[in-house]
Amino acid sequence: AVPEVTAEYANLDATSICDGRTVVISASVVAGTGVTGGEIYTWYRNDEVIEGVNGPVLIDNPMSVDNEPMVYHYAVSVRQAASGCESEISHGLDNITVNPNPTIALVADPIVCVAEEGNVVLTANVFPTPVTEVSYLWFEDNDTITTTSANTLTLTKPYRDYPYSFSVMLVNDYGCQSIAEAQVSVNDTPVVNITATEYNICVGGEITLSATLNDWNADMLTFQWSDNGQEIPGATMLHYTVVPTEGTHNYTLTVNQLTSGCVGSSNTVEVVVNP
Repeated sequence: AVPEVTAEYANLDATSICDGRTVVISASVVAGTGVTGGEIYTWYRNDEVIEGVNGPVLIDNPMSVDNEPMVYHYAVSVRQAASGCESEISHGLDNITVNPNPTIALVADPIVCVAEEGNVVLTANVFPTPVTEVSYLWFEDNDTITTTSANTLTLTKPYRDYPYSFSVMLVNDYGCQSIAEAQVSVNDTPVVNITATEYNICVGGEITLSATLNDWNADMLTFQWSDNGQEIPGATMLHYTVVPTEGTHNYTLTVNQLTSGCVGSSNTVEVVVNP
């Protein structure tokens, strides 16, 4: 007696799925057909034999191709060792369409300054570009911020001593989704305090100016000393030693954090040089 085989999807309730979804198909011999014993199943994907699968359950991970939907047709036959008979190939399963997930990257400056309005700018770059209007769902530290139709979100965030974690989720034209993440550190404006070894000297005397900074989460600092509002050429270290000319000198220090753009200005130190 020739067996008949039937199959059904075990884990799908729709015939249109997204990349990454597993397909599970269960097959069995129709009751009252064939001679039970030693069943060997042959599975087909788009009319090609799937090698290495001979049991009644197929687990497959079909994918889209080149960011375009791909249609898959599954079929199965069974051979019973007890009788040596083989069924016809069953093509009763509905086709499965596998749709691509969007490729999304979240771009942001990794270090920004607290002093700037709109200091955090998040941009979601999507490939392929959506052909219809889509919605971007934005998150901060895993909490929902807002939903936008634009792929850019601008925020003003205060300083904190650990990074903000942002993410964005996009559902594309096929109903498939992807999530991208980015971290942004918001630096505080540096607090700069300067002192001098002497504040009242005579011509020919030497002073050393020194700066201390508050503790903040950044490196790549540049320093520029100024005298009476004019930058001093070459005075670009945390300490500056000089033999000032006669008169009154008002020294300041500007500190720039290169990656965030934060700029801190010091107090003013007055040094009087007597004749």
